[in-house]
Amino acid sequence: MKKHLLDDSMRGSKMIDVGRHVYPFTFEIPDMELPSSFKGKHGKIRYRLEVRASRSMRLDRKAKEEFFIVFNEDLSTPDIMKPQYICADKKLLTSGNVALNVHTKRMGYLQGDKIEVRAEIINNSNKTITPKYYLYEKQSFYTKLKRKVYTKDIVKERGQPLGPRTQVNDTKVLPIPDLLPPTLLSCSILKLEYRLKVVLDASLTGNAEAKLPVIVMRESEMLQEQKQCESMFG
Repeated sequence: MKKHLLDDSMRGSKMIDVGRHVYPFTFEIPDMELPSSFKGKHGKIRYRLEVRASRSMRLDRKAKEEFFIVFNEDLSTPDIMKPQYICADKKLLTSGNVALNVHTKRMGYLQGDKIEVRAEIINNSNKTITPKYYLYEKQSFYTKLKRKVYTKDIVKERGQPLGPRTQVNDTKVLPIPDLLPPTLLSCSILKLEYRLKVVLDASLTGNAEAKLPVIVMRESEMLQEQKQCESMFG
């Protein structure tokens, strides 16, 4: 967007006298899907206001100020408030098999919420395995030719080791940080996603792992999603 602070009658031949001059102005942010401000590993979304004073026969003078935009994304998906489930299994070379069934109450959560993870773990091997729970972020940066991906663990929890030929139902609660940036999907060159990952660590014989998507929302986005669900199902 571009705007002249002086009207047409004052531009061109009109000179501003020496001294301090104040020109109040406003900008209306376009009514469109602008992605929220965000700073990532390989890129960022930034909004900036720049004011320029043109000077005859001299370099222009500029002043810049960054401002932040918070956009309520449409994160609606039919399964966002439904229970989530995934299973995985792994053959540990000649040691036997392990299996993993993971359940969560839903896909969508608020900042500051807690994710309750229920895992059914079956160890049909002769190895001791250790369940590990992760909430991690995935940043994707796109260009015309390639994509860069950066991942970072946000929360980590460790379960009790499970001996050979045993089975257990394990529950862990992963807290979502209050200031964790919400899921960002509205930008064509940068995306921020979250995943829940459960790993059965069997040391040198390989790991079994299962992943589920997690959508982190602001409270206003959650209310919007709940209203959409109510309108769909009456």
